[in-house]
Amino acid sequence: MTAPRLRPATPDDLDPIVDLHIRVWRDTYRDLAPPDAFAALNHTRRRPVWEAALAPGDPRRGTLVAEQDGALLGLVSYGPPRHEIFGTSGEIKHLYVDLAHRRWGHGGTLLRAGLDALEKAGFPSVALAVVAGNVSALAFYQKLGGVVGGRFFDPGPLWQSENLLLRWEALAAGESEG
Repeated sequence: MTAPRLRPATPDDLDPIVDLHIRVWRDTYRDLAPPDAFAALNHTRRRPVWEAALAPGDPRRGTLVAEQDGALLGLVSYGPPRHEIFGTSGEIKHLYVDLAHRRWGHGGTLLRAGLDALEKAGFPSVALAVVAGNVSALAFYQKLGGVVGGRFFDPGPLWQSENLLLRWEALAAGESEG
């Protein structure tokens, strides 16, 4: 077994990324999202979103994957903010780790890689949204230096949810090291 490695995602990663997204999302939000959100989350709906995310375009956005022996362990997707509450912060849009590979440090490695990429892209800070009630994600991000910096309602693609905004303000100061 080889050590996990991080690399930029490519269009060849599309189907494994969509599969991972759906599996992790359903596990994470099983007690938080309404039943119609689960019915709406499928390959047909997520595939075009990830096709767009993996397409060339804005150099300030990207997706990194963690893989080991050809298997996708997790991903981080980042880029310019999608909501005004983020201000000038870059946004961590998705951070997913395969259920079988959690608690091995992959999430922290992916988050730090996303923070670094957004810092290199020139963003003065980074933020991400966590659905209120997602206690484990909130604790994880706070352990890695994220500070709650606001609340907002996200109309979302699947359901409207209350979200907490977590920020990393001083990227160069190493606050993301947790």
